[in-house]
Amino acid sequence: MKPPYQSNFRGWVFRVTPPEDLKSDPFPIPPLRIRATGDTSELELAKTMDRLREAILKEYEGLQFSELKSYRWFEESYHGIQTITDVFGETRDTVYFRTDTFELSESGEDFAIVYGPIHSLTGKSIYSSFILYTGDIVKDLLPLQSRIMLGFLSVNSQMSEESKLGLKGSAKRFLPDDPNADLFYVWKIAKANPDNEDYCAVVPESNYERITYNELFVAFRAYIDPKLAVSAAYEEILMDKVIYFSQEK
Repeated sequence: MKPPYQSNFRGWVFRVTPPEDLKSDPFPIPPLRIRATGDTSELELAKTMDRLREAILKEYEGLQFSELKSYRWFEESYHGIQTITDVFGETRDTVYFRTDTFELSESGEDFAIVYGPIHSLTGKSIYSSFILYTGDIVKDLLPLQSRIMLGFLSVNSQMSEESKLGLKGSAKRFLPDDPNADLFYVWKIAKANPDNEDYCAVVPESNYERITYNELFVAFRAYIDPKLAVSAAYEEILMDKVIYFSQEK
């Protein structure tokens, strides 16, 4: 609803005051489970990922492209508390990576290619996924800086190869003769899929005025290193990446 929200339901807020001062009794700070194992075997696949990048660029040769930066999204909770940084409920069961933002036209002529290792197959997680987010500014609240942070589309490592809806099997068309191709994925993100391509995620039309799907970014998660009770260390993960393609000269 738009302001002044005349038709919104209004609830009640009660302030409850104890009859006497209560003594402070904070929970003790729990010890952290160690993330690292020292296993850097996934990083050894960097050469395969480089070949995959070259194959993607060759497939879409002639189009303008830019490679979006992937980076760590959230700080650790204890560090966030000390620096007064919002970590959005970060937990240690997964790593959090994200990209810079990008926009897609309605025609589908421009698109993004998401690619990277399937961390559950390399042994660094039990489940991994990429998630498409919109970060639209809520314009009717300006000049306040308020954004919608909505993850609305996800592709994960648990979907079968036969379904062509998951990560598995999607990189073979780019590296048909590479034995490591099964450990990687390649997906297209666009606002249209006129040729009905496999492994293509279509951004839906919005049914809400505030959600425009204009300012997009991709986030990546890899849950629980099977050797640990938490996720792998950031230093032991090969980061997923995104390349944006367009017709513009």
